[in-house]
Amino acid sequence: MDIKWRYGLIAVIAALLAIVVLVVVAMFRYPAAEVNNVVGTALGAIGTLVGAYFGVQVGSAGKAEAEKAKDVAQERVVQLAAAAPVETGVPIVKAS
Repeated sequence: MDIKWRYGLIAVIAALLAIVVLVVVAMFRYPAAEVNNVVGTALGAIGTLVGAYFGVQVGSAGKAEAEKAKDVAQERVVQLAAAAPVETGVPIVKAS
């Protein structure tokens, strides 16, 4: 398992524990009509942070794959250019 995803699992477990603790504390501390407001606000913040973390991880993984594909394509272009006859090539820099 990749270390980044292990941190993600820890983040999700921590978020779930925070939600459970928040709900239990809110049930005993606030009147029933206010529990929804308190818990809803906290759940929105926790959900946003955990979602942002995973969004960054997925974006980072996508970027790494794109960089790897770019490097492979660049290497192929260099090999093809080296194998092409000189007469078929287009001069890049004209002699002055």
